[in-house]
Amino acid sequence: MRVLHVIESMERGSAESMIVEHVRLAGADVESLVVVLDHGGTSLERAAAAGARTFAIASQFPRGFHAWRELAKLMRRERVTVVNAHDSRAARIAAMAALWARVPVIIRTEYGVHYPGRTSEFETALDSILTRFTCRVMCACEAVRLSHAVRMPWAGDRFTTVLAGVTAPAMSRTRAAVRSELGLLESDRMVLAAGSLIPAQAQHVLIEAFHRVSRRSSGARLFVEGEGPLRETLEREATDLGLAERVHFLGARDDLAALMEAADVFALTSVREGLAIPLLEAMRAGCPAVATRIGGTPEAIADGETGWIVPPNDPAATADALLHVLTDRPQARAFAARSRDRWARGFTAERMVAETERWYRAERAAARAAGSRHARGVASRWSDAPESPR
Repeated sequence: MRVLHVIESMERGSAESMIVEHVRLAGADVESLVVVLDHGGTSLERAAAAGARTFAIASQFPRGFHAWRELAKLMRRERVTVVNAHDSRAARIAAMAALWARVPVIIRTEYGVHYPGRTSEFETALDSILTRFTCRVMCACEAVRLSHAVRMPWAGDRFTTVLAGVTAPAMSRTRAAVRSELGLLESDRMVLAAGSLIPAQAQHVLIEAFHRVSRRSSGARLFVEGEGPLRETLEREATDLGLAERVHFLGARDDLAALMEAADVFALTSVREGLAIPLLEAMRAGCPAVATRIGGTPEAIADGETGWIVPPNDPAATADALLHVLTDRPQARAFAARSRDRWARGFTAERMVAETERWYRAERAAARAAGSRHARGVASRWSDAPESPR
């Protein structure tokens, strides 16, 4: 089975990391190919190192038509049997190219929730049309599935939840070593946030919440991993609140797993999410989490058992929850053990990849059966046709 993963680019991100997991953990009967419609990046290099054959379709005018045409050629040349597209633009181009190339199984993976204004009217109509030719839409959590399925009720049974997952990392540094590198004392309490510095992540709420925490916990420190257009604004907010020495912006890091091991609590203050991959990494590390009640967060966190769920845009509630974890160490240890167990039971990359590939095989078998029925129908109509007069 030759599976082609299609995406806009392969820099750093949740969808990109999931593609790498699909390549790395692919079954023995699966050959993985990855194509980017714009440009590659570190994740494309990781996919290649994991064993994928990788391709890039250079942008030319008109961009959409060129990508569609070249992608269809690639599918034919490589005899692709399954296409899985991992972002909205890639899904539209991939579906059209797969139809033209007669690929038997077309899959779309959705990582984000749908919301008003996410797509234009034209894109919405195009998505609806192409979904009719898509075998299955894999959704990273139930919240994502519901947000997309309700706008296409006629295709509800094509939307399937396959929970996103992360794999256990190969740890190279101890918790103590990482904390020492960060300048933390044994008595300090580390709050960690991770993700792009963009409005949807609402890190400004976390900074305001941490300002409240800092007044009640002298040893608390906040570390923010990630890059984005709001970095300067967030740094200025922290400075204005007198937190310049206690809030540290780390930039984009490749050692998030090690940071999670070093942290005492993970904080997610997003106002829009699907299923945040850093949240799963916190669970894997046994790091208690405080996160907003959005998207798939309630599917990952058991409120009051593995962490705390708080309302979005509520610095006071966020601060109270963080202080609960930072000051009640026995409860934090219980949260940590349950978080790790919850990840192992339902949010591993191994489970995600195996479940996805079962759907690939099922849809491929269905396509073969449909082809056989069509062939038998044609043969039957031919044999039942009256003979032509001689």
